[in-house]
Amino acid sequence: MPLDQAILWLRRHPEAIHGDLDPLLRRWEEEVRARAAERTWLAAKERAEAEAEEWTHHGGYHASEVWVASEVFPLFASELQAHPPQTERVAREAGIGAAALGEVEPEAWEAVDEFARAVAADACSRTWEEIVRFTRSRPREWAREGRLHEERDWDRMPSYPTAASRVLHMLADEFGAHAHAH
Repeated sequence: MPLDQAILWLRRHPEAIHGDLDPLLRRWEEEVRARAAERTWLAAKERAEAEAEEWTHHGGYHASEVWVASEVFPLFASELQAHPPQTERVAREAGIGAAALGEVEPEAWEAVDEFARAVAADACSRTWEEIVRFTRSRPREWAREGRLHEERDWDRMPSYPTAASRVLHMLADEFGAHAHAH
């Protein structure tokens, strides 16, 4: 059942709701959006960690982290954009929760679950778009902040794969920090 039908069902069955529906819907939406955003950032973190691990199996020439991040992050962002997480999985994980189900009668659970799934899917999509933009912006911001090594000595410069793995781990850490902020 689509979101509008789920809300309509809940409005037509006030006897199945323990309390005022509008404040409940607002609270449920806020909680589900926060959980969906957290899980989406964590999915991005897992992808960045997997990508970082993949780079450890490559050989390559020396390169500065600034150079590597400016090449790897746009490619990684494009990969993220082309392959978003399954919103159904995120929606299932970000579901309404047992506390909310206690605020309605069992006959309303399906409508509440559909409401939560629709809200979570929307939150996942919006968060993923934010993650893609965030990924693209990191190299410039980190270079300005001095967080990336701009080694000029060839003997001390890491290999391209080593630098790629390091900056992707840094990105994964930032994704994790965003997840826990929600």
